[in-house]
Amino acid sequence: MLSVANGTVQFPAPNPCPIIASFYKNRNMLQDYMISKSLEIAIVSQMSNGNLDAALDLAIDAKEFIEQMSDDDKRYYESLEIHERKFTSIWVFTRCCGHASSILERQKKYGMAVEWQKDLLITNKDIQSYCIDSRGIWWDRMLLNLDSHLKEKKECAKMIQIALQDPSILEKELLMIQDRALKLKEMPADFVTPINIGNPEKKTITANVITKSLGDGRINRFMIRDHETDDDVECSVEEVTRRHYLENEGFSTGVHDEGSTWHTLFGLFFYDVIFATDESVESTWLSELQDCPSDLSNTLYSKRKEKFEDRFVWLEEAEQELIEENIRKIWDLKHNETNRECSWKQFPMGAEDCVSFFQCIPRPALILILRRLAENYRNSRSGFPDLTLWNPETKRVAVVEVKGPGDRLSTKQRLWLAIFADSGIRAEVCHVAAQNSRLLV
Repeated sequence: MLSVANGTVQFPAPNPCPIIASFYKNRNMLQDYMISKSLEIAIVSQMSNGNLDAALDLAIDAKEFIEQMSDDDKRYYESLEIHERKFTSIWVFTRCCGHASSILERQKKYGMAVEWQKDLLITNKDIQSYCIDSRGIWWDRMLLNLDSHLKEKKECAKMIQIALQDPSILEKELLMIQDRALKLKEMPADFVTPINIGNPEKKTITANVITKSLGDGRINRFMIRDHETDDDVECSVEEVTRRHYLENEGFSTGVHDEGSTWHTLFGLFFYDVIFATDESVESTWLSELQDCPSDLSNTLYSKRKEKFEDRFVWLEEAEQELIEENIRKIWDLKHNETNRECSWKQFPMGAEDCVSFFQCIPRPALILILRRLAENYRNSRSGFPDLTLWNPETKRVAVVEVKGPGDRLSTKQRLWLAIFADSGIRAEVCHVAAQNSRLLV
């Protein structure tokens, strides 16, 4: 806070921030929220210490708090916007009920866990509007319990049909549910998959690996030759792959960024839209220390739709030089600021590095990727491939998901690889096979 006050640290939030959080109609509502947070902290602490019975008792208390809450309070909480509901007691108590299902799974009481999950997802109508981010995971866990642990295949197939109608489920969770459905014989013959994506391109390379029994818990430790010192140095599997693509695939620049380069372009092109502070979004700024609006993962697009669409039209129609100048302008104005989208360090030479990256991306592909981020940030903020590589001279760009021995693609990684491939950008999975060297064992 002192650094913000003296200007050495900057955030995009208005300073001073004029809004004081007003989610509570009275003192009791604020006290209930404080109680809910204390209760959740106690649950998590007991779980961490292995006191599962005590943690479950506290979760049962949370469920009773919800049951005893007045109908007027419940209706008021439901009327709040999603990013505001997160600061209410009923949201936290609902999350505590989610902890209960996890506790029961750890105790191998899968039938009871399913009952709690059904209450969270279907039965209890009072809590359907809360913990939106968790519902997809709860569905996936319930289906896993029914399918793998309880062997209730028909019930699992029935729940899958209900789950696919839940509008709060994200694409990555839909894909997980779809994967399970395709393995179930009990699914109806006319089942239609909600998501259709192809298999990503695959490449396999080999790298020297040190013996695994070195005492620090890491499974795979790779070695590469440092050409400057002519020594063998330890590195990550991502660095092995990055070096391979730079030396053998025609790329001159490559970063292990997990999407931060793409997020940086998103932040630069839409800075004034994402970090707007006008009256229409003033409730999203509650502190001078925020690095993003509080609705970034929920109503980012819906509250700013007109501005986003105007900017997309501009990106489609503007001359290349004008867009590049815009990158330089925003960079110069904001590069000392800490915000959620812009990772300045990924471009060590500053704005010109960023411009050279932009020049390698086909305009239609860039717009498709940025539109996915804008329209459903919660669904697409993560899962980007590990590496982004480009060559300003040949105007080539690629993204690569790196997998060491035994690693598998997650659903969100599969989705992003498909998006990049569909947009015409080279996207592939690089599997790094371990190769022992006598010099390294």
